[in-house]
Amino acid sequence: MSVSVGKFRPFAEGLIGASHVNVKGGSSDTSFASALGGGIDYKLIPAVAWRLQGDYVQTRFFNTTQNNLQLATGIVIRF
Repeated sequence: MSVSVGKFRPFAEGLIGASHVNVKGGSSDTSFASALGGGIDYKLIPAVAWRLQGDYVQTRFFNTTQNNLQLATGIVIRF
């Protein structure tokens, strides 16, 4: 759920699940993965907005923790 503030609609998200990797040469691993983030939608016209989003993504492959930042932008169509 999100609430609009004028032409802006901020949002937050949290995701949990599994992640899998295959390494060339035969090794593979499946582990817990999580992502926390959020962003903002800017309304262009009633059903179309421009989205800016950032997420912190963490995985744990081969007993090593990877911490990553994911940035995205794009068009949102609401119907």
